[in-house]
Amino acid sequence: MEARRLRADPAGPDRGSRAASVLVVALLAGLNLAGSGTAHVAGAGRWQVQASYPIALGGASSVSCPTASDCWAVGGSGVVATSDGGAHWVYQALPPRVFSLSAVACPAKLDCFAVGRATYNGGGAIVATADGGRTWTWHSAPDELTSVSCSTRLQCIALGLLGSLLTTSDGGMTWQVQHHPRGIFPEVVTCPTASNCWLTGYDLNSQQQPVGRIFGSTDGGRTWAMQPVPNGIQFVDSISCASAHDCVAADGNDAEMILTRDGGATWTAETVPGSPTINAVSCPTSLRCWAAVDSLQAGVITTSDGGKSWEPQPFPGGLQTLDALSCPTATECVSLASTLQVGLPVQTVPVTTSDAGNTWSTQRLAQGYFGIGDVSCPTAGDCWAVGSSASHELLVHTADGGRTWRQEQTPLPITSLNWVTCPTSKSCFAVGSTDAFTGAVISTADGGATWTSHNVPAAVLYLDGISCPSPSDCMAVGSDQNASSAVISTTDGGAQWTMSSLNGVARRPQLDSVSCPSLTECFAAGGGVQRGAVVLRTQNAGTAWSEQALPGPAAGPVTLSCPTSNVCLAAGATFSVAGLVAGTGNAGTTWTASPLPAGTGPLSALSCPTAEDCVAAGPGTPAESAVTVISTTNGGATWTHQQRPPQEVTAIDGISCPQAGACWAIGHTTSYEVMLSSR
Repeated sequence: MEARRLRADPAGPDRGSRAASVLVVALLAGLNLAGSGTAHVAGAGRWQVQASYPIALGGASSVSCPTASDCWAVGGSGVVATSDGGAHWVYQALPPRVFSLSAVACPAKLDCFAVGRATYNGGGAIVATADGGRTWTWHSAPDELTSVSCSTRLQCIALGLLGSLLTTSDGGMTWQVQHHPRGIFPEVVTCPTASNCWLTGYDLNSQQQPVGRIFGSTDGGRTWAMQPVPNGIQFVDSISCASAHDCVAADGNDAEMILTRDGGATWTAETVPGSPTINAVSCPTSLRCWAAVDSLQAGVITTSDGGKSWEPQPFPGGLQTLDALSCPTATECVSLASTLQVGLPVQTVPVTTSDAGNTWSTQRLAQGYFGIGDVSCPTAGDCWAVGSSASHELLVHTADGGRTWRQEQTPLPITSLNWVTCPTSKSCFAVGSTDAFTGAVISTADGGATWTSHNVPAAVLYLDGISCPSPSDCMAVGSDQNASSAVISTTDGGAQWTMSSLNGVARRPQLDSVSCPSLTECFAAGGGVQRGAVVLRTQNAGTAWSEQALPGPAAGPVTLSCPTSNVCLAAGATFSVAGLVAGTGNAGTTWTASPLPAGTGPLSALSCPTAEDCVAAGPGTPAESAVTVISTTNGGATWTHQQRPPQEVTAIDGISCPQAGACWAIGHTTSYEVMLSSR
């Protein structure tokens, strides 16, 4: 059993050191879907969190391997798991109230416990699975939890940042608060057996210098006794116990190993050559241990005599830090290293050995979600979402109503994908930008089994929107290399793209939205806050364009949804930062502003599955952080407020409604991306 935590400053913990990243799916209940299928969405609809999915794991903080093949790792608010010794990793769906996770302990192949911080009040979070990650349960704790250890699948102990101590003897169904040593800054807790536990920490002497402490328990953590620690030990920030008698602990900053062979009655100190920083220790037997260290770069040291002597092992280069380590046997270990590159998020790299550390191999961790930009759902249960991941584009797909998501590979080196549209369940197009600062278009004609990249005119810098009234006919908009409007179109499924000259248009801002109700008719919108919004219309598939006259000044950007050739709605904001919806029922000849409910803030998302039914959303008013969601069932003549999503959701950025009353939306909180559904 090994335990380790990141040290908090004696003056107060850094509670914001790790940003959470979670993709959340929520359920809007209370919709009337009976009858003809055209639902009248009542204002009493309730938004409820249904499931969650991590975005980017970032730097890992803990790993636990109950067997040589099965490992679980946590970092940020994510959990990833492998069942093949690290060759492949899968993200786990967690309850949405997790802000960050610091430690994980897996006493058996199917049983894992992860602890950290909750989203809503900064208290502690415990998530547990007893079925290999298919489902997770949630428990709260008095304060943020930083360490967890499980001697069996039923008995676990968790330690809090402020000293709380929780135990369970029923597999996490209930947790009891225990007495713990007072007056120390707690570090880690570990229990190699149901009775024997160790808790480490430090306090401050009269000169305000840290002094390392170790406490032992022989009754499962109900009572604790201080054990003698060698002089000069300042911190004890990682510990691993192969048995009730044999433990190796580390003072990471001072390169000191602290050993006991008599259950803690005596402890001796051994200095590690080279004075590396020691981040984690794992001892599968009383004699064999490994330690994750940092010097100029990440590395591993090992001992075969219980910690009396240590020697380095060959380790892959190019890794900045080694954050976590778990060795289930005397020959097999899984470690998690981090790469630190300027301008890029922290990346986690699994490094494994199966020959007692003679060779170590890097593995590829599953790419996490980093930012979701748009969603398109050709049917109620079939959706595609695009955005960016930690280092490149993101394209994910669900075929079961959002219960599971699969990440797809794209054929181009794309920086980000900004918009996706699916005219049928088999045909989808996504647009964005490439690493070479040019526009990108990719498409599938077989439901995502294969994706094809398309040549885009060189003058295009990036593409922000696309609309396809058929699998063959599409129009995409964005910016050209001169920061002016870019409009391209295809009539052959993307094989050839033609750039529009925008004849007849005086103002040509960057465009970020387009909607084409027919093969020849399209509306496009763009503009900024300072110069105002611009809406353009073409009746001949982009050969000529005309600027539309919206009622009153509108600040950009504006989002469009045009369900028929005659009906088109535009949503955005006024210059006074209030919500704005304008619509036309005569193909753009005239536009009329819709009266909106009081308190409607700026609107950034709009979807109209029919000429009568629309849903619009945005970040709310400047005085509130709650999201605005409004709907109409009469073509925009009147709008009503929908009950807001959970309070932590602060913005909705995009909506796709394959039918009236069934919508998907993407947005974010202050800490993570969110996806919501109304069905």
